[in-house]
Amino acid sequence: MYAISPPVAGPGSSLGALLGTAATEVDALSGVADRLHSLIARHIAREDAPEESIEDAQMIDYLTQHLEALGDFLAQLARVTPPEILVDAASARAGVGLADLARRLMGDVPDEAAVPAGPAGECELF
Repeated sequence: MYAISPPVAGPGSSLGALLGTAATEVDALSGVADRLHSLIARHIAREDAPEESIEDAQMIDYLTQHLEALGDFLAQLARVTPPEILVDAASARAGVGLADLARRLMGDVPDEAAVPAGPAGECELF
């Protein structure tokens, strides 16, 4: 995991800090993919599991491994990026379609208590 002072949205944001927060986001996605892999693995452990389900589980493993490697790569880029390299993060943020993700990428992390949580066991399907 990469730790650096959070970037500030604006014309003079540290590229290294932005790469570090992107690495953290990719690491979190890797964790989600790993949980999905575990879930599917439990459901296809049956003897009569369809071949397609087994292949899908393998693709989630592939996804998890690649997200981990990408997170490591971004974290390494963050470590080696000189602090004086600045970018216009506000412009980059404008292209991110998920508001919560855009805020986190800029270092605006809400308190855990402020994040709404649904009831345990609730599943929202799109």
